[in-house]
Amino acid sequence: MTKHSTWIVAPVFIVLIAAGSYFYFQQQLPDTEIPVKVGVLAPLTGNFAIFGERIRNAIELAKADLGDKAENFEIIYEGACQPEETVTAVQKLLSVDKVSWFGGSFCLIGLVPVISLVQGADTFIFNIATNPDSTLNQPHVFSTNKSVKADAEALATFATTELQAKTAASFHYVTPLGEDYGKYFFQYFTQNGGVVLSDQKIQLDASDFRTELIKMKTLNPDLIFVIHLAQPLGNFIKQARELGITSKILSHSEAEDPNVLEVAGSAAEGFFISSSEPKTKTSVVRDFEKRYQEKYSTPPDVIAANAYDAFTLQVLAWWECAGEIACMENSFRSIKEYAGVSGNLTMNPDGSTTKPVLFKVVKNGKFVEIK
Repeated sequence: MTKHSTWIVAPVFIVLIAAGSYFYFQQQLPDTEIPVKVGVLAPLTGNFAIFGERIRNAIELAKADLGDKAENFEIIYEGACQPEETVTAVQKLLSVDKVSWFGGSFCLIGLVPVISLVQGADTFIFNIATNPDSTLNQPHVFSTNKSVKADAEALATFATTELQAKTAASFHYVTPLGEDYGKYFFQYFTQNGGVVLSDQKIQLDASDFRTELIKMKTLNPDLIFVIHLAQPLGNFIKQARELGITSKILSHSEAEDPNVLEVAGSAAEGFFISSSEPKTKTSVVRDFEKRYQEKYSTPPDVIAANAYDAFTLQVLAWWECAGEIACMENSFRSIKEYAGVSGNLTMNPDGSTTKPVLFKVVKNGKFVEIK
């Protein structure tokens, strides 16, 4: 080949390489012309509608914050909590709405029965609530929240060491989350030398607990460990105090809810909870709390923060992986020290994340950290 012909071929070769690279990378980018549909399962009516509202608020705020990256995302909210309605909602989202994945689910009683449907559709789902065993180590289930087992161990240790409780009565609602909290609190409390005098199950939709409390009152435990949420939990605390029960009352992080305080009133004074609030609030956390408060005129809770982080991570993974589901799942598994609004996140092999545990008590109508 002559020197002259080399001068001609070289530029042509460079152009071909450039063109090939352009088309290759274009193929790797997500198709931003086709709407990306994401399903969200949350209680939008009933006793726990406040959680559905916070989840929706947080996801919409995350979508706005992501700007162009999430402009083409269509979020379809389904009001679902109980098993039957959640199964129906998932079937609709998959077959009618053709969602790409499930961006968030809150009610564990509804989530567990639909895991097989999600896995059969070759997609994934994010759990926003604390994780019972039945949502862990599942191939297509991820979470921005901790495990029930880890939280129950911390609660039992706090009960025996800080509250000096030697006896306890346990109340938990009949869901995978409630059952696992009851099981693991019992296990760790007794390992720490405590005695569980009674373990009663209460219904998720119950609002009157006097019968159960009267039965327990004669046992006079040092501590009542209760797993419930929102207005029903407020009623539980109020009714316990109205019956003259003076035992300390302890609950989990999702009990950090203004609705609990509003319903329980002054009876909530001295009520203890675990909390997943970051021990050190970064500028990312403070900025989120400020903007959420300004937009919705109420402070975010741990569920809202987890929903915000979950949706943000999904959108970022979609861009990273050109929308390919298996790649997105690998991206979630590799999350380490992600600076989220719910704290620094590292995904555990079982699909949950590790969260710091601190404890709070109600003083003067507010949840206050115990130093």
